[in-house]
Amino acid sequence: MLEIIWQINKYVTFHSVNLVRKFHLEKFIWIMADLPIFFVPTFLVAAWIYYAVKKDNERKKDLIFMFFSVVWAILTNLIIQHLVVENRPETFIQPILDHLPDASFPSDHAAVSFAFLTSLYLFGYKKTFWIYLPFVVLMNASRIAWWVHWFFDVLVGAFIGIFWAFVFKKFRKNELLDKVANFFVKLASYFKL
Repeated sequence: MLEIIWQINKYVTFHSVNLVRKFHLEKFIWIMADLPIFFVPTFLVAAWIYYAVKKDNERKKDLIFMFFSVVWAILTNLIIQHLVVENRPETFIQPILDHLPDASFPSDHAAVSFAFLTSLYLFGYKKTFWIYLPFVVLMNASRIAWWVHWFFDVLVGAFIGIFWAFVFKKFRKNELLDKVANFFVKLASYFKL
């Protein structure tokens, strides 16, 4: 079974790279492989400022829970990366672009982007979800085509992100977590944020 998974992993990764080279998309891949991830903090900060002006503390608490889903996705990835050491595809084949060598499995970009994307939908930002969706798909496909990640690195990262988004949406009304969110809202209000 593991051999079949490994063969699928290699097939999808190698063929995505061949498509990139065939259509000369290397520069597009470089931009799409990293740029969309910066939408996450940009959106959270801009939305926080907007709701601070509107004095809408409930929506600010939603943003805190969205942030928590991203943070827990990253923490989960870090734990898995210490337990499972997987080399990046670039250790086997010539990479399209240079990348710092570090853990490949699971993909941090996939975990963060899918935690955020799923949270957008679950917390009612459906229009923003549909705008950001193609960028998330392109970014994660670019991570594979750039030879920075294997297909399953991205797949498992996406699953982790989606999982944490659902967890924090489910516990949005939890009394203890609501107190934590209230603490952050009050702390930010103290600093006029």
